[in-house]
Amino acid sequence: AKPIEFFVLFFTAYAAFKSLHYPTALQLSSEELDLKSVLNQVVKTIGAFAILWVVLRIIDFLSFVFYQKYSSHDSVVDQQIVPFIKDSLKVIISIIAFILVLSLIYKLNVAGVLAGLGIGGLAVALAAKESLENLLGSFTIFLDKPFHVGDVVQVGSVNGTVERVGFRSTRIRTDNKTFVTVPNKQIVDSVLDNITERTHRRAEMKLYLNQSTPVEILKDVLQKISEKLSSTELVEPEFTVLFNSINQASLEIIVVFLVKQSVDLKTFNQIKQQANFDVLNILKNAKVQLVSLDAAQKLI
Repeated sequence: AKPIEFFVLFFTAYAAFKSLHYPTALQLSSEELDLKSVLNQVVKTIGAFAILWVVLRIIDFLSFVFYQKYSSHDSVVDQQIVPFIKDSLKVIISIIAFILVLSLIYKLNVAGVLAGLGIGGLAVALAAKESLENLLGSFTIFLDKPFHVGDVVQVGSVNGTVERVGFRSTRIRTDNKTFVTVPNKQIVDSVLDNITERTHRRAEMKLYLNQSTPVEILKDVLQKISEKLSSTELVEPEFTVLFNSINQASLEIIVVFLVKQSVDLKTFNQIKQQANFDVLNILKNAKVQLVSLDAAQKLI
């Protein structure tokens, strides 16, 4: 409503402005420049701004409509592209409007001005280098599609859910509920881990048994842990229960199992917790003592 109100108000005032009769005392003595021409240029510039404001808001409105439409169809790719196209159109239209104002209202030879910038143009180009790299990075993201809006990703030290891919940067909501803005160039240049695309959730535990544990009891413990994992629902059969190493302080056992990615985090944590309880009961029934990790590391 605001840009349309401004648009109507401006052109009403412009119509009144055009019907004014200027006193002779206000006419400046110049064939090329007088008060009326200066005011005309100012008014036309404001009019161009009013039109541009309305056009930009129309783009916002259309992008909102398309985004809601694709949201209802669960089209993740289209939800991701719509904000990018919106930002791109707004930048392009703003640049075109600026050039048209200079050429049509102020009668400037824009091509000549740009060509005559020389060192100044080079400085602007260097200043825009990073922005251009981020723009190319955004195109790379859309073409390569390493992630979509809603995916959980890890970029460097940033871990969170992608909420928006923009013209220059990508917005990520972290686990701490902070809103991190990562330049698209950094995303393209960094190693990106798309956690959402993993096929399984992985759980691992390391057990350090007393070095004096008999071999028969150790074998029995390994066998019972394997049987327990085999009977646990949602645990993949390709688990690992391994007597991994021997040192002066302990006997190391590694237990690794996988749960399908379709399982939510709460269910996965419950499965992992139950596996820990089962292992503790097996060790307790076998009367096997655990050695602390610190003690084992000190004696290695």
